Amino acid sequence: MQQNNNALDYGTIVRNLENGITLRGDSDEGKQFIIYRINDKKSDNIIKSLVSQEAEIEGSDNKPDAFVDIELVAFNIANRKIGRNEKGTMQIILGGDDSDPEVDKALWVINAGFEMKDLFDKEKKGNNLGIDGKMAFKNKPIEIKDGIATISFNLFTNKNNNVWRKIFRFSQNSNIKKLTSLIGLPGVTHDIFKVVNNVVNKFKKEDIFKSKHFKFALTERAKKALTNNNESTKVGVLNPGFYLMFKKEDYSKFSEGNVLVDITTGKIEPTLEDSDAPVIDNPFDELDYTVFRINAKETNLKNNYNVFA
Repeated sequence: MQQNNNALDYGTIVRNLENGITLRGDSDEGKQFIIYRINDKKSDNIIKSLVSQEAEIEGSDNKPDAFVDIELVAFNIANRKIGRNEKGTMQIILGGDDSDPEVDKALWVINAGFEMKDLFDKEKKGNNLGIDGKMAFKNKPIEIKDGIATISFNLFTNKNNNVWRKIFRFSQNSNIKKLTSLIGLPGVTHDIFKVVNNVVNKFKKEDIFKSKHFKFALTERAKKALTNNNESTKVGVLNPGFYLMFKKEDYSKFSEGNVLVDITTGKIEPTLEDSDAPVIDNPFDELDYTVFRINAKETNLKNNYNVFA
């Protein structure tokens, strides 16, 4: 994936989506993924726009930056035909304000490789694949200067070959075999990212889903900086909590009704009147989605200490 020089305005994208507006000339617009916050309390709507959030982290001149951690807690792909040995790669890319020439263009990249058949195994379907920033970066937190972050998600299949397996070194010991193999690139430059990404993408077969390259505020200070403290301007805010990413065309399915995220099974399920009753027919199994958790804390990067160790 090639990084855009400038991230998209999340507020405009969400406003168009909720008003049923599709951008002209973009036939794949409905296939693009969008990010919404999962409400902390049960309500008529499980999700809410990130532009409607007030920043929970203040930020200050003494602590203008942010430490961030990201963890994938649920993941689902609608049933599709796959090859017996088909491989998949998920890529999560976080960075700072790419429009500011004064900010170092460092990227924090998680490349996660897995067997596609594991996503459709009845016993594993929807399970957390173990994609965790702390694990990928060996407990080093993601460093975001000035609390302004960019983020994108991509999932694609790979051609079946030995090179992919060598890149993602899966354990051959069945006692400790993992569903996912992680490669973390902490704080790398765009040039280094391009070199590694060219190797990963060389064996790309098909894009399954991809998100836009969005810009968000992690602190109130960052929000004011991005909007110039103008109340007529909106920006998405990433607070600590759970987030749902899904296709724009599925917005009505997630925005109507009340659903629950089951972290144990790694799946989204409809809410039943009897909370103890098992879900027999889960309509969300037929949708593509990802649920991830964000943890963040204000800091001053000059101090260079690790809050997530």
